[in-house]
Amino acid sequence: MVDTDVTLGFIDANNELQIRDGYNTGYSPPVTDSDQSQLTNTRGSRVDGVTTVEFSRACRSTDSSDFSMTDSDNYLIFGTGPVFNGLFISYHSIRPTITTETVMFDCGSSRKRRQAPVPVAETAGTPIHPMDCSDLVIGTARNDVFRMYDAYTRDRSTPFPDSVYGGEDNLIAAVGRETPTGFTEFKFRRRLDTMSAFDHPLVNGRQYFIYAHGQEQNNYHFRLRTGIHVPTASDRQFYKDDELKYHGFTRNRGSRVVDLTKSKTAMPDLPGFSYGCEEGNADRCMYKITWVVDTLLKVVNFTLSTTAVDSWIGLGVSKNKFMPSTDVILAWIDATGQTVITDRFASGYFPPQLDMDQSQIMDARGGSVGGLSTFQFSRPCSSSDQSDFSLSDKDNYLAYPMGSLTPDKSFFTKHTLPPSFSDETITFDCTATAT
Repeated sequence: MVDTDVTLGFIDANNELQIRDGYNTGYSPPVTDSDQSQLTNTRGSRVDGVTTVEFSRACRSTDSSDFSMTDSDNYLIFGTGPVFNGLFISYHSIRPTITTETVMFDCGSSRKRRQAPVPVAETAGTPIHPMDCSDLVIGTARNDVFRMYDAYTRDRSTPFPDSVYGGEDNLIAAVGRETPTGFTEFKFRRRLDTMSAFDHPLVNGRQYFIYAHGQEQNNYHFRLRTGIHVPTASDRQFYKDDELKYHGFTRNRGSRVVDLTKSKTAMPDLPGFSYGCEEGNADRCMYKITWVVDTLLKVVNFTLSTTAVDSWIGLGVSKNKFMPSTDVILAWIDATGQTVITDRFASGYFPPQLDMDQSQIMDARGGSVGGLSTFQFSRPCSSSDQSDFSLSDKDNYLAYPMGSLTPDKSFFTKHTLPPSFSDETITFDCTATAT
């Protein structure tokens, strides 16, 4: 699945075709391409239990995320899998089949055939890319020192401050910092009605936003090989901290539709559990977990943190408040400083076994700064893995285990103390209307 150009299609709960052009950077769900214009003439149906999806694709795509169909070194992969909640794809149900030989589509034939009309944007030329003509706010921070400015980009090139184009910075106030837990956060203020050639107004109702952050040192993700991959590269540290450069072909970028008029003026305290917190500092605890339910994506976003040294921390989902038959997620920092987050199942009073399907742990990341280790991950409300309990069930208790690592930090040992369980069942309401 690594470095695979993917097209996925299914009939949703409303009996409508959903088809997406995506790309796999690893053994995780494909990331949807920002350019969906390369799929044309799409249609599909489900009749008598048979799903049929049809589409056209240009022999030579204009999207850098796509492979050319005329290349002579392409293999084709055929996969299928379930759709949960009638909305989102899950892990393929059987191992995908791959052609034994490369397949090349010969688009150079001189035989003429009638071409179906290709839909184009209302404006002339190539359909607009989501990054084209974007009003941006860009920030960097080092400890408590930060810079933040109003920017604009005409296309997919590096954005520049509005002043470069003859505009002005319309931020009224801004603040930013690097948090003690290793995250960077910013706040800024801008008038809703600000509008110029380089500023889009913040309108009432739902509005489309894009976001991105820079790549981390020595953790680069590219669609194709770049100059830093060749032996003669003059600067292998080209992507330096706090420099505005390409965000990479990963989940470092994304988009979201948000209605700013319905946003709360203050964030409420997040639900969760903690113990062993430092006096006067509720963010530094021996064990702390918080969560946020994303009703739009039907996932629960978890954050775990601990001040314990050389330790693992975890989350369990149980039906009976006992270790046997408990769905478990464990996280730690290994000897190389890498984050390890695994999905497991405890069938008895012995180490939980690794699930065969690890795809239900999404957007996993973590780190240790200032003696505090923090881990974040997302989990679908309804997992497609039979080893996982559904988070939306009404009879789940949560377990809060932690313990020490082996001396080489490659594996976990038995929990230090018997894990605490929630006093009552906890249900994650994923059916609420997203705002």
